[in-house]
Amino acid sequence: MRILRTESSRNWGGQEERLLAEANWMIQRGHFVAIVCDPEAALLPRARELEIPCFPTRMRTSINPLATIALFGIIRKWKPDVVHTNSPKDSWLCYPLHVAGVPVVRSRNISLSHHMTWTRSFIYRYGCRRVIPTAEFIAERLRNESKVPADHIDVVGVGVDTKVFNPEIDGSAFRHELGIAESAPLFGVVAMLRGEKGQRIFLRSALEVLKTHPNYRFIMIGRGTGKGNIEQKLKEEILAAFPNGESPILLTGFRKDIPEAMAALTALVVPSIHDAQPLVIPQAFAMGRAVIGSRGGGIPELVRHEENGLLVEVRDEAGLTAAMLRLGEDQEFRKRLEKAAYEFCSRELSFDRKMEQLIASYTKALAN
Repeated sequence: MRILRTESSRNWGGQEERLLAEANWMIQRGHFVAIVCDPEAALLPRARELEIPCFPTRMRTSINPLATIALFGIIRKWKPDVVHTNSPKDSWLCYPLHVAGVPVVRSRNISLSHHMTWTRSFIYRYGCRRVIPTAEFIAERLRNESKVPADHIDVVGVGVDTKVFNPEIDGSAFRHELGIAESAPLFGVVAMLRGEKGQRIFLRSALEVLKTHPNYRFIMIGRGTGKGNIEQKLKEEILAAFPNGESPILLTGFRKDIPEAMAALTALVVPSIHDAQPLVIPQAFAMGRAVIGSRGGGIPELVRHEENGLLVEVRDEAGLTAAMLRLGEDQEFRKRLEKAAYEFCSRELSFDRKMEQLIASYTKALAN
C-alpha cells in the first residue's frame, strides 16, 4: 500500500512521534510511505534520519490555494492509495483532494476543543472517508456533537514498541547524570511544557511532598512550546522555592533517552488538564512502571485506578500529592500495580496490534 501522511504542525510532541513510528513500521513491512510537512517542522529532520521520503510544503493556514495545488502535484507524482491527515490545517488543505475522489482519512490524536464549531465538525463529517480518533471519548464526541456516522469512525489507540521500551533497560546512568540517589523516590512528567499538560499542578504537588519527605525527587522532561511561556513560569516558581539554586525539582529540557528516563522513575505522572491518550503511558507500562494520571480525556481508558496505576481528579493537587506519597511509601502496592501495568501493556497495547487496526481502517477507506 502507498500512504501519504500530512502534518502541518511545526512542533515536536507525541503526535509527531507517533506519525514517524507508524510510518517506519509500515516501511519495514513493505508499504510505501511519504510525508508532507512544513519546511520548518521538527518532524522533517527526524523523518530524513529514518530515510522516509518527504515533501516540504508550507501549510501555515487552513485555506492556501498554493499549498493545495502543491498537494495535487504530489498526488500526481507519488500516486498514493490513501492520504492520511493529522492536524486541522493539513486536513482543510486536503479537503479538495477528498472532493476530487482521493481516499483521505483523518486522525485525531489530541482532545477536541470544548466547543465544536460548524467548521470543525464539517471537516470531520464531510472532509474525509474515515476518522481515526485515538480514544473512545473522542469518538463519542465526534458521533454526538459533530454527527460523524458511527460506521465512519475507527478508534485506534496508542501502542508501544516493546523493543524500545522494556523492563530490561537500566535507568541508573540517567539518575547518576542528574545527581539523583538510587534510593530516592523519583516522580516525573514527560511531555511538552504546555498548560494543558499540568506541569504546574505537578510542581505544586511536589512542593507539598517535599515538606514532609525531603528525600523525594521530581523531574519534568520536555521542551516549552506555544504561547504562555510555561517553561519560564516553572523556572521562576522553582527558583522562588529554592533560591540557593539546589533544587530537588528539575527541568531537563528535551531528552532523547526517554526509555532510560522511564527506567529511572519510581512512577510516571500524567497530570493533564485534558489529554487524549499520551504515548508516555504505554511506554511506562512497557517498562513495568506504574502511572499516576488525571481523570482527564482518554487517560482513564488506559490507567485503571488501583489496578495498573492511580487516578486523581483534574487539577487535584492534594490528590496528586497523596498518590505520589502512597507509591513512594508502599513498595508492595506499587509492585502490584507495576506487574498489572506490564501485563495490560503486553495484552492490549502492542504497536503491531495498533498498526493492524490502522491498516484495516485504510482498507475500509479504499472500499468506500
